[in-house]
Amino acid sequence: MVFPVNTDIIALVKGTVESMVPYALAHRVTLRFGTNLSRKQAYYKPEEIINALARLMSEIIAITSPNHTIEVGIHNVDQTEEFLHILIRNTGVNLTRMGNIGASLKYSVQIKVLDKDALIQIKIPIQPSDYRTLTRIEAPENHSLIKPWYSEIRKRLTSHFRNPQNIEASARQRSQLKGIFLKKINAIIYHNIDQEGFSAEELAKRVALSRTQLHRKLKELTQMAPAQYIRFVRLQKAKELLENSGLNVSEVAYRVGFISNSHFSRAFHRQFGINPSVLKSE
Repeated sequence: MVFPVNTDIIALVKGTVESMVPYALAHRVTLRFGTNLSRKQAYYKPEEIINALARLMSEIIAITSPNHTIEVGIHNVDQTEEFLHILIRNTGVNLTRMGNIGASLKYSVQIKVLDKDALIQIKIPIQPSDYRTLTRIEAPENHSLIKPWYSEIRKRLTSHFRNPQNIEASARQRSQLKGIFLKKINAIIYHNIDQEGFSAEELAKRVALSRTQLHRKLKELTQMAPAQYIRFVRLQKAKELLENSGLNVSEVAYRVGFISNSHFSRAFHRQFGINPSVLKSE
């Protein structure tokens, strides 16, 4: 089930695009995001937008010639407040393959060719009168439309956005008690984040639950077992440190409870699809 949220949609689109920069760089393509809107409060389902935008961006990057640029922007909102308009300008698109772009999406995708550039517009519905009428975006029946690398990109983006704060907010929307419980869990993990031996058993003791009870409660709220969730929080904190601190990879690994750099790098790659050195060189 996909839960809707009422929050800033600009940050979500910006984060989705910027999280794909390493993938674009691997194709020798420059990917940029810019907008004249600082914030747009909207009612929407994050997973649907991440799914659709990631799929489209993956296709566009794949058909872009090396050493060219893709620019993504949000320049206006429909006057009726029912649609968000995302504009993608591609300076090196393979025009012979443009026809299939967006064929697998349920959002409206319009394409204009300007000289050798392509201008792609996506209309995303927001603040519908009845959000329950929105359908979840699923893979199309024609599975040949899905590129083999898309599932990996989708997994990486899901990991990128499912951070402890977002999961905690989702739990809080379901009930105040669930939100308080997960906030307590997160606080305990963060307090012990540099302790390599901090385990699911120790976490269960701290919240006065049996392992079975903790497993059931966390699985319901996070879709992860306690040991998985502890590792998830460690690696999300590591990503934050790599992006925002002056610490190198070895220092970050130690700060989040990994004694072995190789173990840390493997775990980080499994969660985010990139090596930690991409975010911070030694």
